[in-house]
Amino acid sequence: MDFIDPLSIWDAVIAFLSTKLKKEDVDLWFTDVKLISLENNILKISVPNKFFQEWIETNCSLLFQNYFYSNFGIDIKIKYEINTKKLEDVLSLEYENFSEKNYKKYKKKPAFSFNDQYTFQSFVIGKMNNFAYAVSEAVAKDPGNCYNPLFIYGGAGLGKTHLLHAIGNYILGDNPGSNILYTTAEKFMNELVSSLKNNQNLEFKQKYRNVDVLLVDDVQFLSGKESTQEAFFHTFNELHEKKKQIVLSSDVIPKKIPDLAERLCSRFEWGVVAEVKSPDYETRLAILEKKASLLIKNKKIPKDVFEYIANKIKANIRRLEGSLNRILAYSKVSKKDIDINLAKIVLSDVETEILPSQMINIKDIQEIVAKFYNIRVDDMLSKKRSANIAQPRQVAIYIAREMLINMSITEIGRNFGGRDHTTVMHAYKKISEKIKKDPYFNSYVNKIISKIRENS
Repeated sequence: MDFIDPLSIWDAVIAFLSTKLKKEDVDLWFTDVKLISLENNILKISVPNKFFQEWIETNCSLLFQNYFYSNFGIDIKIKYEINTKKLEDVLSLEYENFSEKNYKKYKKKPAFSFNDQYTFQSFVIGKMNNFAYAVSEAVAKDPGNCYNPLFIYGGAGLGKTHLLHAIGNYILGDNPGSNILYTTAEKFMNELVSSLKNNQNLEFKQKYRNVDVLLVDDVQFLSGKESTQEAFFHTFNELHEKKKQIVLSSDVIPKKIPDLAERLCSRFEWGVVAEVKSPDYETRLAILEKKASLLIKNKKIPKDVFEYIANKIKANIRRLEGSLNRILAYSKVSKKDIDINLAKIVLSDVETEILPSQMINIKDIQEIVAKFYNIRVDDMLSKKRSANIAQPRQVAIYIAREMLINMSITEIGRNFGGRDHTTVMHAYKKISEKIKKDPYFNSYVNKIISKIRENS
C-alpha cells in the first residue's frame, strides 16, 4: 500500500486509541495531533511540540504499529513534524506580565494534602533505612538549609513515598503556612504539556517555582524526556538559588537513570543521596506489629502469624502490609480468629519472595522463557514487535518484575534492549491481566517460573 488519505483514516485511528488509552489521555494528547500522510510505510504525524512527540513515542508507537499491521498488513515507521514555535522559546518566557495578585493567589493556595498516616512516627526504622530516615528528618527540621537536594532511592514498596509525605507532614505541623508541593515526575510533565497547550506557561512556573518545599516522586520517569528535563532543570535551579528545599525519589541512583542530562544528574547529587533497602527479618516483624497495632485495638495476633508473613514477604513493605490486611479482612468477613492456619489459607496463593542473595539472574529468565517459546534471546531483546516475539518478551518482563524483587523497573527495561519505564509497566500489566483471565495461560507462566526456580 503506497498511499492512504489521512482524512479518511485518522478518525479510525483515534477511535482505536480510545479503546487502548484513558479518555483524558486521548483528549489531552491527540486533540492537536494530526496525521499528515502515510506513504511508503512512513506515517507522518504533526504534533504541537516536542513534549507531545516524546509522550506519543513512549506510549503509542506500539499501538500505531499494531493498528496498521492488523488492518493494512504494513509495518510502519513514524516521523514527527513539529508545527509550532520552538519549545525553548516557550520555556524562556519571563514573568513580568504575571500580576502580583496572581502571585499571591499561588502563594496562598494549598499545594497538596499529605497522607496523615505517613509520618516519621509511623515509619519503622531498621538498619536498611536508618540513614534515609535520619536525613529526611533533618531536612524536615531545617528545610532549605540541610541536605539540599535530598535524593532518596530504592526499590518499589520500600518507603520512599512514606518519607516524602513524612517530610511534608512534619514541616506543615511546624509551620502551617509553608507552601509545600508533592508531585511525580510524570505529573510534572503532563502539567507542563497542558500549560503549553493552553497558553498557561506562566501559571505553571508560578506553581512550581514559588513553593517553599518541592517533593518529587519517581524522577526516573524523566529518563529520555529531553524537553521535560529542560523544564525541570530550570525549576530546580530557581528553587535551589532561593534556598528552597528539594526532595526527590527514584528507583535508582541518579547516574543510573538512563538518558538523564549530565547537568541534572550532577544537581541531583549536590546534596545527599540516601538509599532505602529491603527490610531485614527483625524490621519486617516490627513493621507488621506496628501496622497491626494501628488497625486493631482489642485483638492480639499470635506472633507466629507475623513470623509466617515476614518469612514469606521479604523485600517489599507494601506487599508485607498488604498480606496482613488480607488476613485481617478474611478474619472479619469469616468471623474466624486469626491464627497460623488461617494465615496459611489466606496467603496460599502468594509466592515466597526470593532474597537478593538467592536472586535469579535476569539472563536465566530470558533464556528459559525464550526456550519455552522456541525463540532466540536476541529476538526478545530486539525491536521486533511481531506477536511471536512480543508476548515472550512481555512474559519475561513480567517474571523478572515478580522474581527480581530488588531490581528496579528502569534496570529491567535496560536489560530488555533499553526499553523505558512505561514499556516495562505496560508489559507487566498486560501479562498480569491475561493471567487473571486465562487459566491456561496462568498455568503456562507458572510452569516457566517453576523451571526458573529449578535452575536457580
